[in-house]
Amino acid sequence: MNQKQFQILKKIIIDQISHSEIDEDKLHSISTWQWVLKILPNTNMELQIAALAHDIERGVKPRENQRENESYDDYKKRHSKRSADIMKKILIKNGIEANSTKKIVDLILNHEIGGNKEANVLQDADSISFFDIGIPSYLKRKGEDKTKAKIKWMFSRCSAQAKSYIKKLPTFKKFQH
Repeated sequence: MNQKQFQILKKIIIDQISHSEIDEDKLHSISTWQWVLKILPNTNMELQIAALAHDIERGVKPRENQRENESYDDYKKRHSKRSADIMKKILIKNGIEANSTKKIVDLILNHEIGGNKEANVLQDADSISFFDIGIPSYLKRKGEDKTKAKIKWMFSRCSAQAKSYIKKLPTFKKFQH
């Protein structure tokens, strides 16, 4: 992937996520990308694109939601798969080479669970972004009990490095009991 392709994909992703009914989704996409760059400066363009696109399905109706009697982990798997499928089509349509496409799709598929260095960085950046900018909007939509549960889940999956960043954020301090 070259710089021109990166810039085109970045614009496509941000435009697509802007279709979400939740304003925070676009900010979360950009924030996750920025956190990836803070955690792993000078990282490759594939990880950067995956960071921007990890939640792209939120801008494509119908948005995935947790189903009744579905575990949160199963919901997150569906969400990751749908985002990866949407992004794969975009990558192919834009002539991105197969190796880069596979890497981006794999990172998006694994952004909730990690599994290798880059997927772990993406998972951490996703979590840090939630603590950095996502909590107020989530609280407003889901209420205090679900927000506390999500805080616990997001924090538990983080590396020690990510936890150190999160502990310094005002939103973490506000919800720490």
